[in-house]
Amino acid sequence: GYNDNDDINSSTVHVQSGTIKGNPFVLERQFNTYLGTKTYYGSIVIHWTTTETDSEGHSHIVHHTETLTASVTKPCPYYHYQTYMIYGNEAAPKLIFSRNSQQCSSYDDDKLEKYCKKYENKLDKLTKKATNSETKNFTRLANTKFEACFNALDRNDEVEFRLLFTPLAQSNMVKLLRSNEGFGDDFRFKKNKKINIISSSHSQNFNYCMNLSDYYHYDIRVIKQRFISYTTTYFKCLYFDLAPLLSIPEYQQYKSLDYIYGKNYLYNTTTYEHEIIANSYTHDEFRPKNCDTQYIIKDSGCIKDKSYDRVKITSYGYKQIPKVDMIPVLGGDGDMHLVPVEYFIYEPVKSSYNLSVTNTNIKQSNSDTIINKNNSIIVKRGILSYLGIDDSTLENDINNIIKDIKEDK
Repeated sequence: GYNDNDDINSSTVHVQSGTIKGNPFVLERQFNTYLGTKTYYGSIVIHWTTTETDSEGHSHIVHHTETLTASVTKPCPYYHYQTYMIYGNEAAPKLIFSRNSQQCSSYDDDKLEKYCKKYENKLDKLTKKATNSETKNFTRLANTKFEACFNALDRNDEVEFRLLFTPLAQSNMVKLLRSNEGFGDDFRFKKNKKINIISSSHSQNFNYCMNLSDYYHYDIRVIKQRFISYTTTYFKCLYFDLAPLLSIPEYQQYKSLDYIYGKNYLYNTTTYEHEIIANSYTHDEFRPKNCDTQYIIKDSGCIKDKSYDRVKITSYGYKQIPKVDMIPVLGGDGDMHLVPVEYFIYEPVKSSYNLSVTNTNIKQSNSDTIINKNNSIIVKRGILSYLGIDDSTLENDINNIIKDIKEDK
């Protein structure tokens, strides 16, 4: 039930996958954009004179200066990274809910007790509202502390919610949310039927795709310390992204049918891998024409051809067009003055490119990247990409490239 990411405002830059007792999870990092607003400012200085009479009856000319400012707010694109833990499990397959961090780990016992007491009123109101409604279905749990800390009041199926969150699961979750051993209550948890998504604050600030160059040093002791420090932090961050899922015993009782029986896939490598390797190019090979901003790289079409995929990469960005608005502002001289405010209009631009992708079966770490001299070939995570598609020579070219890499040429 986890589909390709076809959102043109989101590009995959890293994935790692695994299983927990046959149930798959994917750690995914995305590069996203959204259209927000930006306020631009402009100013001018005005001068004027007035005549004043002093106490002795003498007239004086007084010079005045004032800075007039104006602003305009216009649409502007913003870019950011987001990391998710996506977990598939067939337990409670119709259940939908979401919860946001309540910062329960920061509460002492007295504050938590007051919070839970206040939360009881909220639960009573929801129960009463559901009782008087033919469409709403809500029944509070006996464990008020769990209800208050977990705060998943938008659940759609009370039976499946109780199937998943047994008394033991409730106890485990409260311990996790109240614990200071890891990162405490810093995660959002969204379940959409068979798909569970964890988004934690600590994972947004950690790079799961370490570059080997970050270990480089002339002193082996420094290299060792960097390695130990990184892998220790890596394990802690990964474990506490999985911890909310491991807190639910019911999830350990199910094994994915896809895992048991296997499945044929549309492509040799996933669209996520296509975008990751396209994002690995370092010299703006995929920058849209006339693009002045950062840009989003998307797999916009793929054809499976023998052992390689022929991928159409489309990148989306914006062209900056300078503009000026003249804003009328009342000055201290009593007149209206036009204040120029410079800003940009962001016009969408896009370009498409051809990329061939194949699995080389070369043993390679997640962070190790091989790039040829003209930046047309990249091998990352054992997957080779080749800029451009020429059907007459492609398969032969790819085989020669793989042979050269294996021979370390």
